[in-house]
Amino acid sequence: MTNFKTALFGTLAAAATLAAVAAPPAIGETLKIKRLNPQLGQQIELAPGVRQHLQDSLRSRCVDLAVFVTQRRTHGDRVRVTYGVKNVSTIDYVSGANQQAIVLSRHGSEVGVGRFAQLNAGQSASWSVIVRRPFEIPHTYKAVFSHDPDLFIDGNEMNDDCNRANNSGETLVTS
Repeated sequence: MTNFKTALFGTLAAAATLAAVAAPPAIGETLKIKRLNPQLGQQIELAPGVRQHLQDSLRSRCVDLAVFVTQRRTHGDRVRVTYGVKNVSTIDYVSGANQQAIVLSRHGSEVGVGRFAQLNAGQSASWSVIVRRPFEIPHTYKAVFSHDPDLFIDGNEMNDDCNRANNSGETLVTS
């Protein structure tokens, strides 16, 4: 398991290395580290391509949970709505019990709640509910990653989701 602070320090050291050279490095080139002193006002300035590379690198070193919702007709007028979460990062998600859940709702009313505390890198957790197909008006089922308000400030970096853009999903159930 990678420690986020160590990964961040390594990435910033790489940034300092890249900023300390006179010309942009060639791919695969080894660079010497030049120390910077922030007390003297020395700063790291990065070319746009290097900046993007570092942002991508940091993103790959933090937890990213992705929410999903699917549906499948079972029999008669029944539909199985499956909702869940997948750890799409390379870092394990480790948290306390009841600190987070995936909440499934239909038009704002809670239909199901899936609780979890740990998801290893690449692992998924899912839950299902059986619902009736609507006869006229389609129903939208939405799943959302719900967490304690202090989840991002509790001092546990292993439960800080760095990509909130994929923390919800929905499916439309029709007749």
